[in-house]
Amino acid sequence: METLTIEQVAQDLRLSKRSVQRLAQNNEIPTITKPFKGGFVYLVPLNNYLAWKQNRSIKAKENS
Repeated sequence: METLTIEQVAQDLRLSKRSVQRLAQNNEIPTITKPFKGGFVYLVPLNNYLAWKQNRSIKAKENS
């Protein structure tokens, strides 16, 4: 499974890293939480992210 980092998603969405972290914490973006010693990291599955992004743009167009 190919994944993206929070930094990569932030760059793609043109948002700050912190904003994308908030989306992940609020389950607004599909993520996998990968634990490691001393904490965890969010990973975003590429296929799920692309589907989420497409769905998000469709909703934005409907609300325009």
